Amino acid sequence: MEFNKSWNEYILYDLANWKNGLAFKDINFSNKGKPIIKIAELKNGITEQTKYTDGDYGEEVYLRKNDLIFSWSGNPKTSIDAFLYDLPEGYLNQHSFKITEKKEVVAKYFLYYVLKYLNPMFQSIASDKQTTGLGHVTIADLKKIKVRIPDLEVQYKILNIVKNIDDKIYNNNQINDNLSEITNKLYEQFFIEERQEDWKEYNLQELMEISNGYSYTGKELVDESTIGMATIKNFERTGGFKENGFKDIEPLKAKENHYVDKFDILVACTDLTQNADIIGNAVMLLNTGKYENVVLSMDLVKVLPKRNKYLIFSILNSKEFKNFALGYKTGTTVLHLNKNCFKDFNIKLPEQNKIEQFEKVVEVNYKKISSNLEQNNVLTQLRDTLLPKLMNGEIDLDKIEI
Repeated sequence: MEFNKSWNEYILYDLANWKNGLAFKDINFSNKGKPIIKIAELKNGITEQTKYTDGDYGEEVYLRKNDLIFSWSGNPKTSIDAFLYDLPEGYLNQHSFKITEKKEVVAKYFLYYVLKYLNPMFQSIASDKQTTGLGHVTIADLKKIKVRIPDLEVQYKILNIVKNIDDKIYNNNQINDNLSEITNKLYEQFFIEERQEDWKEYNLQELMEISNGYSYTGKELVDESTIGMATIKNFERTGGFKENGFKDIEPLKAKENHYVDKFDILVACTDLTQNADIIGNAVMLLNTGKYENVVLSMDLVKVLPKRNKYLIFSILNSKEFKNFALGYKTGTTVLHLNKNCFKDFNIKLPEQNKIEQFEKVVEVNYKKISSNLEQNNVLTQLRDTLLPKLMNGEIDLDKIEI
């Protein structure tokens, strides 16, 4: 990684205080109190697996909004990373540093982008030490890394460019979270809270069909392709779809029914988590990321509604269906969903005019969510293109208007 040669050189470790989290044990856990923040929480948020403590472990490892965190251990490609804390206040677990910048030299957000800029180097360092799938970056490594940073005035000019982009991405994500919450509440209100005994009962099989995913071979997976494959890694443990779960693939025998389009409904039929976090979960494909086409992996099924697509998705995305589907899981190490759950699930529904009211509102919400995700892709690409150019001095900051 090259920095602007006219900037002042520092040892990375000297720019901040790096406090490792604590090694919490069973004796520290409680049913109440503050969450213990592991790398899993930094990546996935608070989940049912999050542990809590009612102890007091001091300010050095106490986390508040926008604290700077660096996870230094784990899978080099997915776990070694910098984070700006955005979860409920809690205590930091081991394998991550809480970073307190030296304000007279570096702004916190600028240091965050320095760490992001250096991430390929961190991943390489961790990969060189990798054992059983895990790698790490040590304090000794941080003391060997030299960086160049400008004075604070220039730092804030750069932040005005890059952070504005990230703030827009964050705001879009907040809007999407709110729209998803509104949509879920509408479903609860329309079809559960207002449910009437005289509504007609339907079997899911009457309302939809399912199409199996593509059975691929390892040789079809490639490093780069215009075709992505949706997998169980696209499913958030807490619900929802994540783009970084796609695999690049050049399918040799995929048929038309194996391909999926935006706004198609996917259900996970395999799960590697023993808590069954993912199995039976439904997502709507709202963004295809960098890919021109997407195929469905054999671990998923595509749902083909006969009508009322958004209602069908809401049913499959409901707690009712999830709890029902859990009764159809089989297996030990790898969980599988018995597809009979789709034909055995019954639900009472109102007259079509009430369903159409719901469909109209929800369709607008999902199209807005999809639009925001596409905008975020453009903004992310812009940020990732600008950041190295800003750091190595290719861009004349005096000619940029914010």
